Amino acid sequence: MFRSNRIKNLLPTLLVPLFSLVFIGQTSQPIYGLSPYHSATIQFEEVIFAKALDLARQKEIEEREAQISNQLSYEKKIKEKIRQVISDYQRRMDPQHFEEIPGMILAESKVYGYDPMFVTALIITESSFNNKARSHRGAMGLMQILPRTGVALASEKEVEWKGSPTLYNPEVNIALGTYYLNKLESRFGDLNLALEAYNHGPSRLDKYLKRGYQPKRYSKKVFENYEMIDFEPS
Repeated sequence: MFRSNRIKNLLPTLLVPLFSLVFIGQTSQPIYGLSPYHSATIQFEEVIFAKALDLARQKEIEEREAQISNQLSYEKKIKEKIRQVISDYQRRMDPQHFEEIPGMILAESKVYGYDPMFVTALIITESSFNNKARSHRGAMGLMQILPRTGVALASEKEVEWKGSPTLYNPEVNIALGTYYLNKLESRFGDLNLALEAYNHGPSRLDKYLKRGYQPKRYSKKVFENYEMIDFEPS
């Protein structure tokens, strides 16, 4: 009877190393101060926890990679759509500009939280993507910026200014144009008013508003062009 009880008491001590060998792949090394049973149990739990942590990290990495892949795919479709729009207006655009302008629009739209297609619609309204466009008032480039406005904006944005022709640089023009629109939106607190200020000038719009008149024609035209683009990524 005594021997039987002794064997029963020894069973956990004998089984745990065997259990560890089967499930962990090696016999456990005793932890100082603990019995072989508790030592092996703790080591087994640590291994299981480490494996679970590795699996969780791997899943997180895979989910992040999937998000990045989806985002890149979405941005590729945006650029392709913008190129399609450009082709509708400017079939003879410089090939380098044709390739690069969609990425510029996308990048600057991200900065201010605008839909790239909205910025595209604004450019359509301003210049129909004629990079060399110049209005009778002297506004220049894709987003039709007046040189005196461009100088001030370039200073605020810390963009190198090399005279009025700087506005014919698509990258600079789009960067200044989107910055200016966002600045006007912050000032007037409304995108429609910001668009009217972009077209009429903020000082003139202030005068209109003081008289109780709110122009809407320009902003309506921009939003009509925006709807016309009809971009629905699949």
